Amino acid sequence: MDMDIKFEGLNETIANIENLTRKVNTVENQALNDGAAVFAHSLSLHTPISEEGFKTHAAYNVNTSRVSTDGKFDAKSIKIGYGSDTYWYMWFVNEGTYSKGNPKGIKPRHHVEKAFEYGKDKAQSVMKQTLEALL
Repeated sequence: MDMDIKFEGLNETIANIENLTRKVNTVENQALNDGAAVFAHSLSLHTPISEEGFKTHAAYNVNTSRVSTDGKFDAKSIKIGYGSDTYWYMWFVNEGTYSKGNPKGIKPRHHVEKAFEYGKDKAQSVMKQTLEALL
């Protein structure tokens, strides 16, 4: 009993699967970028601006990274935060300095957490719409 199995169109099928994988990856990245833009805007809105004008540019110095993939878990992410000339100062504004024993320290503002809470539903909605466009 000899059986011959012929596969026709297998190369075309594999090429279509690879093309679909690229399209899905592109849409995933776009959805993450769209969500990151919402969070970056929310962080800009919630960034405190001092009355003296010191570091007022921090609200306009919110950056997003490119999409990165964790090799261990294949999880994609984007980092959102302040630029290199303001992040160090804004960390103290967010966390405060009272716990360092300084009674005249900076009151913690927790504006990063507030920005996250403010923008998370909108970001999820925007990312969902981008992904639904693929379907």
